[in-house]
Amino acid sequence: MKKVMIFFLLALPALSIAQIAGDTSAFEIADVDQKASFPGGDVGLQKYLAVNLKYPLMALEQDAQGTITIMFVVKKDGTISDIKRIGKRQNKHLEAEAIRVVKSTSGMWKPAVQRDKPVNMRFRIPVRFEIYGGDTKVKKKRRLFRRN
Repeated sequence: MKKVMIFFLLALPALSIAQIAGDTSAFEIADVDQKASFPGGDVGLQKYLAVNLKYPLMALEQDAQGTITIMFVVKKDGTISDIKRIGKRQNKHLEAEAIRVVKSTSGMWKPAVQRDKPVNMRFRIPVRFEIYGGDTKVKKKRRLFRRN
């Protein structure tokens, strides 16, 4: 039996960009007084994603693994928008699941603050899907019996 592991590399300060609504200029995280946060902080977000993210069956059948980087904006009201996959194209099932679970956090966020006003803030979250315990002999046998 395969063991499924999913890793989350949470939004690092260097990967986050804040943006004031209505203003097209982007600010580095260092320019924001307070970054957007999820209840429980980074650990709370990691736990939420770990509990709610499901490894797609089609991806398991295809032995698909990899890191999906999701970018989204935490808006001034705590909802999220502009959710998309960025970077190198990966397995479509893994990408869809990573987007789905991030989208489910909408409304849970505390917005970023700049100059005592809530602002929109952009996050990037790499989500790693990895299968452990897969015996190569079992994989070869499974491939022999797969329908093409």
